[in-house]
Amino acid sequence: MAIFLRRDIQRLIEEAAAFLPEEKLTDLVRRLNLPNKQSIETQWELVWLIALSRVGDVNHEAAFPGGTSYPDIHFQQGSFALLAEVTTASDAGYENENPIREFDEAIYRLYAKFGTHGGFSVTPSAGNPMTGNSSDRWNQGRASRRGQRFLS
Repeated sequence: MAIFLRRDIQRLIEEAAAFLPEEKLTDLVRRLNLPNKQSIETQWELVWLIALSRVGDVNHEAAFPGGTSYPDIHFQQGSFALLAEVTTASDAGYENENPIREFDEAIYRLYAKFGTHGGFSVTPSAGNPMTGNSSDRWNQGRASRRGQRFLS
């Protein structure tokens, strides 16, 4: 999974090699090559490491006395210091709450069953666009399961 171009990531890795120990750089590259969400987090971690290293001192996953975790970034510029743990937001559970794919599949099964041709579009929203009431949400997949009984 990639957000940035591979050649741009490679440039950032080469720049990080100037201040990261080899074992940390190797681990960063290993995580960049994972086919999951962690590779996206690692891309952002690398971007922030490089950006902050251009304006101050950066330590990556530094150990602190008495600490049990290793923050991704410890940045310092003069008297200003920052500890950061880089992560990414994900919409990974929303499909379970609002299974729009099931609804689409049910509609296309009907198309196939009746030999219908044409287009169909659904745009999920957080509320009812007519009333603006967020309590009208299509939630917990209720509409999809109810519709499944009638559309099969």
